[in-house]
Amino acid sequence: MYNLLVSADNESWSGDPWVIETSRCVREYTDNAITIKYGDLMPDNVNDLRRFPCVFAYETGCKKDPLFGLIRNVVSRQKESRIEYDIIKVAPFLTVAIVGRPRNTSLTKKRMRKKRLDDVRFDNPSILVEDTRLFVRHVPSEM
Repeated sequence: MYNLLVSADNESWSGDPWVIETSRCVREYTDNAITIKYGDLMPDNVNDLRRFPCVFAYETGCKKDPLFGLIRNVVSRQKESRIEYDIIKVAPFLTVAIVGRPRNTSLTKKRMRKKRLDDVRFDNPSILVEDTRLFVRHVPSEM
């Protein structure tokens, strides 16, 4: 599994905690079974989410490369959740050229459950938890 966090703010993922509406955490574009298991953001579930690798992405209009990292903590209040995270430098990683290429953005929720990372819409701030293995391989830059 992995977490995908998408922000419309060019300044996101600079190390400051990220705040999002709780109604969008582990719900949008997320398989129903995963939402049922983790969507309440209770401490035990947050501990599980912290163990999954994360892709910290920007909406398409930001034209910024996504980053790799981990969630440190999630604190939920009535309507907002505060996500604390660590960015881990991985090079090369995904780029805007890869995730920003044209794709079908009219996917139904049923089809979204079978999506690949490049099928995800990067034009809507949200948090997605995907039940797929995310492999990150370090390749030396001279290769």
